[in-house]
Amino acid sequence: MGSVLVGAIAATAYITSLLGKRDLALKEESTKQALADLAESTKRELALKEESTRRALALMEEAAQRALALKEESTQRALADLEERRQREVDEQRARVETLERVFGISYHSDWTGLREK
Repeated sequence: MGSVLVGAIAATAYITSLLGKRDLALKEESTKQALADLAESTKRELALKEESTRRALALMEEAAQRALALKEESTQRALADLEERRQREVDEQRARVETLERVFGISYHSDWTGLREK
């Protein structure tokens, strides 16, 4: 009976040892899978962040290009307005001179120099 008891204790210890090893192997496999899942998830998250950053940079570049184009357009409009105003002033001055020439009956190029000499 004593040997049966020792045999039963030894069998229980062996079975407990085998179950412990199996649990340890399952835990190790589970940990490896969790780490692999975490690594994959981190890679996906980094890829998404990288893509998001690229899109944001592209949008910023596009906005900067649009702003530059608008500024250039505004500058060209301002220059055209200034040129138009200058031309209008030149035309007004020319009209005044022509009016004075007609009123006084002188030619700017011929009679004017003659009047200066007198």
